[in-house]
Amino acid sequence: MEERYTKIRKLGEGATAKVYLVEEIATGKVYAMKVSEKEGLLQHEAQILSKLKDGGFPKVKEYEGNCLVMEYIEGKNMQEILEESRRFSMKEILYLMEEILRLLNVLHKQEPPMVYRDMKPANIMIGRNGKVYLIDFGTVYSKVLGPIDGEGLDSKAGTYGYAAPEQFWNGVVPDIRCDIYAAGKLLAYLLSGKNPALPPYDMENYCRGLRKVSPEFQIIIERSLAKNPLARYETGEGMRRDLRLAYEACSKKRLFKLHKKVSHEYIKCIWLSEYRRIF
Repeated sequence: MEERYTKIRKLGEGATAKVYLVEEIATGKVYAMKVSEKEGLLQHEAQILSKLKDGGFPKVKEYEGNCLVMEYIEGKNMQEILEESRRFSMKEILYLMEEILRLLNVLHKQEPPMVYRDMKPANIMIGRNGKVYLIDFGTVYSKVLGPIDGEGLDSKAGTYGYAAPEQFWNGVVPDIRCDIYAAGKLLAYLLSGKNPALPPYDMENYCRGLRKVSPEFQIIIERSLAKNPLARYETGEGMRRDLRLAYEACSKKRLFKLHKKVSHEYIKCIWLSEYRRIF
């Protein structure tokens, strides 16, 4: 299959695969080609993506052997943007988190549910039009898809700092609360600028350092990062709802402060005009 494409440049490289920007010789169209010696991983990812019809997931063009050709998403991943010292506004954070949780909800509503297991900024693409995409589905857990490259689907997977603690416990079958935990870490990173992927990875110490986060959002983060998975949000929809309420509450606080400031300046202005009239 590779002979039908011309490699333009490397887009990225992970522990098990390399991704290239390629041009199809016959049509001149560009795609992303993922190449790996672990064919089972690519087969698994192709199976996952073929079941997902939402536009927030890359579409598969073809799969064969050690190559998976997918839709090319033009833009940057969130980690690249954050490394450029870009800080997102509260409005942007709300939009990004709502879209991410919506896409996770699409996975979670599959029958049986799919657990993403590797939510982190590097796996979130932001297109040039601002659209949010999830990429890299090699670690997605689903009971019906069989083994990945000879290993059980309940084998340990995830990225330290974002992955829920139970993802690294022996014999634990992951569920959607693993993704809720990772979404909470991502929210905390966007709000505070404190990267959870840097040591120490301890959740309690991490939470103590979130001084820039308002109480409304701190409550959401703490619930998402609960040590006991049963204490976390049951669905991404619940977390989305609370995020919207927290944003609205913070916006009202800010509006109230602005009103107070404007009123104060107005009084000073009246006082000054009266002073000039009298004297």
